[in-house]
Amino acid sequence: MIVTPDMDASKGKEAADGPSYHESPAPPAYYPQSQSGGQAILPQAPFKSKPTNFLELTKDNGHLRGEYVIDPSLIIAPSYLPPLTPGETDGDRKNLHLYTKNGHVRADIWLIGANAPLAMGRNRATLNLGSHNGPIVAKLQQYNAAVPFLLNIHAKNGHTTVFVPRSFNGLLLLSPEHGKIAFSDGIKANSRLLGQYDGKGKYFVGLIPGEGANTWCGDEVRIESANGHIRIRYIDEEDDGIKSVIGKLIGL
Repeated sequence: MIVTPDMDASKGKEAADGPSYHESPAPPAYYPQSQSGGQAILPQAPFKSKPTNFLELTKDNGHLRGEYVIDPSLIIAPSYLPPLTPGETDGDRKNLHLYTKNGHVRADIWLIGANAPLAMGRNRATLNLGSHNGPIVAKLQQYNAAVPFLLNIHAKNGHTTVFVPRSFNGLLLLSPEHGKIAFSDGIKANSRLLGQYDGKGKYFVGLIPGEGANTWCGDEVRIESANGHIRIRYIDEEDDGIKSVIGKLIGL
């Protein structure tokens, strides 16, 4: 397993289409509920979609592209959510689940930090992205306050590019079966290799916890890729070179 610099590709442009509900006019600024029941007054939100939670979108054929605004503290009655599969419980639900069998995934994800505790008594948000045949590009940003998260990505046939916020402090568990790992300069400067085993590379980005931290419940990215490269960058390191790479990955 080799960590290499990001590679330029021929230029392309991103498509702007996405789920129909993203095309509605921008809603008013989002004001998360405080524990006292009032509303925290915040500046105009940088996103356009209304926050939701436990969002699940799956397709057999077609792309998944859009802005997904997740408030992990938002309580939604289970009766309004997609049905569970046999053997699943409400505790197995992901705050965001995107999967397409034949198509690419291009997700601009906003995680909302609020004063209220996370729904269902969780200690971090869980996000799942997957594609059997197609590349995956995920841009993750925080709003109002940092929320610990676990991002799981499964890419069978296609490259994976992940942009993490500068607040990211946690583990990277990367498993490219037939591919390479490429870190941006910023990620390389702030990460350390913890080990390589069973085809996996384990890294820690940021300040590593000291003694007594036996179980990690902070930020974490896990990527399994059968046929494709894995690229990790900070959100503000997106430049013309990586835009070209993304354009090629999603076929634009």
